[in-house]
Amino acid sequence: MDGLGRIVLPKQIREFLDLYSQDGVEIYLDRQEIIIEKYMPRKCVLCDQNAYLIAYKEKILCQVCIEDIAGYVKN
Repeated sequence: MDGLGRIVLPKQIREFLDLYSQDGVEIYLDRQEIIIEKYMPRKCVLCDQNAYLIAYKEKILCQVCIEDIAGYVKN
């Protein structure tokens, strides 16, 4: 950690997490541990709803949009 409190993540960890210089991360505490995770938006990529969310192939979709797409594909 440097004098400003910045931490450099080793290249191997960045590659494993598929992190790039402009990606956001979430940092939080769990008891005595610091948890760092790649930021994933908590809203549907199609309608911005933040309820009934499902992660699929690193994308977040809501149940309503999934059902709309399924109905569209059937027709």
